[in-house]
Amino acid sequence: SPSGSKSRWRKRALILAGITAAFFVFGHLGVRFVLWPQIEKSKPTIERLISARPGTNVTMDDVQVSWTGIRPNFAIEGLRFNSETTSSTPPLLIKHISGELSWLSLYHLAPYFHEITVDNVELRIQRDSKGVISVAGIPIHNKENDFATEDWILDQTEIQINNAKIFWEDQNDRKLK
Repeated sequence: SPSGSKSRWRKRALILAGITAAFFVFGHLGVRFVLWPQIEKSKPTIERLISARPGTNVTMDDVQVSWTGIRPNFAIEGLRFNSETTSSTPPLLIKHISGELSWLSLYHLAPYFHEITVDNVELRIQRDSKGVISVAGIPIHNKENDFATEDWILDQTEIQINNAKIFWEDQNDRKLK
């Protein structure tokens, strides 16, 4: 084969590597300096996005974001999962939550955390008279072979929970399985 052919392929590979590197650099700069700072200004939108997945009304008092090192950081004050009823006490209240987002979040298009710290948690778990268990006001469905929530929790790198209170209300007189 002519030596010019190898040179052309090497040049094409270098151009492709350069375009790929530029894509990642500009993508990182766009997320860091354009997208991430907008989160503080979009608290109602973030509340709606968080509410959509569990199907409950989620509110928060304050959201702060920053960037230290290679990972985006966040801090949320007063995160509440509010119940449908007129109860004054939310089924889940987290007074402070902070952490670092993992780059896996971009790959999975779902929140993955490098580390997350949760302080002062009040969680209410209830079993109604029909035996349906609700955690934080969200009914837990007993689907066989559906471990998506458990898999997501176990995929997190580091979770630290400080000062948690769990309240159990049982309206069913049967024993748990």
